[in-house]
Amino acid sequence: MSSFEFISVLLSIVTSLSLAHLLTAIARMAQAKEMMVSFLLLGWMGLILFGCVDYWFSLWQARETEAWSLGYVGLWLLMSTMLYLAAWLVVPEGKLDGVDLPRFFDENRRKFLIPFAGAQLVGVLINSTLDAFRDLVDARTILWILPIVAAWWWSNRSVQIAALVATWAMVAQYAVGHLSAL
Repeated sequence: MSSFEFISVLLSIVTSLSLAHLLTAIARMAQAKEMMVSFLLLGWMGLILFGCVDYWFSLWQARETEAWSLGYVGLWLLMSTMLYLAAWLVVPEGKLDGVDLPRFFDENRRKFLIPFAGAQLVGVLINSTLDAFRDLVDARTILWILPIVAAWWWSNRSVQIAALVATWAMVAQYAVGHLSAL
């Protein structure tokens, strides 16, 4: 068993737990009766879900890494942990019958946006170590974080919508431009 195979199992488990939590929440939402829907919350859930899948694809790009130092493994584990925390915090617990998701979003957006923004920052560091993604790391990379910070900072609905749309637009551009690299 190679170092990559050994380490990727641990990282894949954490990522799988994140995905399972998000997918379970979506199933619980589908089953809920009289739940008030929040498109802002659903949008951020989708971004976190994409972040998990993208992380998993990015991990595959690290398969040629020969020496996995404890620090390098820690960096990957930090990102998967931040995505896990974001996935856990973005959805309410328990039955969702009668839950007011717009209110939940307003009360909890700061909790899940912090680890999500952190995961994006760590992702920049990881991308700088991978040949397939090194070209993504430049001064514009900070633009990925700005809408998330704006959504964390300002509760104004217009800012929330603009931050979500801007983040999705950047994700779409990234996915279209670099999907072949995955």
